[in-house]
Amino acid sequence: MRRNLTIFTSLLLFAGVILAKPAPGFFVPPPVQSIAQRVLTADTIVVGKVTAVADKSTKAERFKGDVQKGEYRVFTVKIDSAIQGGNGLTHIKVGCLITMPIAPVPIGPGPVGGPPGRVYIPRQPIQPPPMLEKDQEVLLFIRPHISEPFYTIGQGSDVIDNKAGNFKADVAEAKRVAKLLAEPMASLKAKEASDRYMAAALLVMKYRTPNGPAKEEEVSAEESKLILQGLAAGNWDGARNVRPGYDPFAPMQMFYQLQPQTAGYVQPQNFQEVPASMKKWLEDNAGNFKVKRFVTAKSE
Repeated sequence: MRRNLTIFTSLLLFAGVILAKPAPGFFVPPPVQSIAQRVLTADTIVVGKVTAVADKSTKAERFKGDVQKGEYRVFTVKIDSAIQGGNGLTHIKVGCLITMPIAPVPIGPGPVGGPPGRVYIPRQPIQPPPMLEKDQEVLLFIRPHISEPFYTIGQGSDVIDNKAGNFKADVAEAKRVAKLLAEPMASLKAKEASDRYMAAALLVMKYRTPNGPAKEEEVSAEESKLILQGLAAGNWDGARNVRPGYDPFAPMQMFYQLQPQTAGYVQPQNFQEVPASMKKWLEDNAGNFKVKRFVTAKSE
């Protein structure tokens, strides 16, 4: 009986692996970034309405050194609310990259009088770049173009239409996160533990994510202490389920980014004891451990 159960369990596990593995050519889209992640990576965040579309597209670099360049359709957005950036502007230009169809490429000629030769059909983009529409009301997470006087949208989730059911909640969360980042020291001393935790997590994510070649430097003793205290105020008794699946702002994720092992932290072998040990380490080392941030290295 026990042997049969073992075989049956093995078959179930094997079937699970087969079913979980995507079929060839099947695309599994990356997880959608949380609002907090989008606030961190955006230069400017606005709520507004698309009021005009340029008559002609603009040819511009898609990235630095882009020789072929791409075609951008440029929209004018009337700003109703500037959450981050904007510099007091009432209108802003936003360029959306136009997806050009990719033509099939012949590989070789076919026989005379026979069927045509083989043709290579390039794979079209899985997720086409986002495109705005006139009169659309949106929440935008945008960045300046590298050389042109307009902003660009990085991914589809950087545009949230006001018809989406979560629009108001997303706008409120974007405002909350942007405010926490705008006054980090005050946010780390906020009355609500959830705000102190989010402020600390945002700073850890910001400081511990390198952007190109970078070196590490310590933040001030006061800020380090507040960051550790803020993280300790998080929900260590259970996972933070902001959205299904992986949560980059979960307490344990934030803890590992600090690299506490360099200051003597040893993880317990019993995983059930790990969250409590992390929280205790944060409390015990607030005031001693220095948080390090990545600073872009200047070329010599």
